[in-house]
Amino acid sequence: MWQPFPEAPVLGNFPFTARVNANDDRNVLLVVSNPGLKPATFNSQVETRQIAPTVLNALGFDPNQLQAVQQEGTTELPGLPF
Repeated sequence: MWQPFPEAPVLGNFPFTARVNANDDRNVLLVVSNPGLKPATFNSQVETRQIAPTVLNALGFDPNQLQAVQQEGTTELPGLPF
């Protein structure tokens, strides 16, 4: 089991050290807030790379203008009415 160094500075609830747990970036909470959205929870498996195209679309921009979206075929996060 990984143990942080006692003298390590803490950023949020996660120790900021050279040691990184490989699973730290696999379970990321994302909260989307908008007065027009009804409260909902989605348990779909998604990837962090889907955040940028979703935010761009929500702001009225075409996410397909991003090279990464074009090259990788990245989709937006599911379940959002943007």
